Amino acid sequence: MKKRILPGLFFLILLLSACASSGNRQVYSDRELAGVRLTITHTENGVLYYKLETSESAGPLTTGNGQDAILERWEGNEWRQMPQKDDFAWTMEAYGVSPQNPWEGSLSMERKYGNLRSGRYRLIKQFTAAGGKYSAKAGFDRE
Repeated sequence: MKKRILPGLFFLILLLSACASSGNRQVYSDRELAGVRLTITHTENGVLYYKLETSESAGPLTTGNGQDAILERWEGNEWRQMPQKDDFAWTMEAYGVSPQNPWEGSLSMERKYGNLRSGRYRLIKQFTAAGGKYSAKAGFDRE
């Protein structure tokens, strides 16, 4: 019994230390997949609404709920990931996306990041398709 617990405990400690070392930033794939499109549909009361669509050529996708999306802000000459609030947590459901069934999600910007300043931002949404992990990006301005 102890022989099974020790490797599991070691793996858990390793996993938690990896999460702690990344701070409050999320890691995502920067690979894009042709035929996948992310569109910002609107914002309302600090919530960003978007749609993730795939074409027949890209095939079916799998994605999580909106809270696994990442927000970046244009700072001078580069995109910088917004640090999320320390106490932010979410559940991670998986959803299928097909050409006939796009994913419409939302991201509570204020709940995840706090009060955002005016500026140029982009949403990065990760998904899985044949061949691995990818991401799609869509920009927007916040006034």
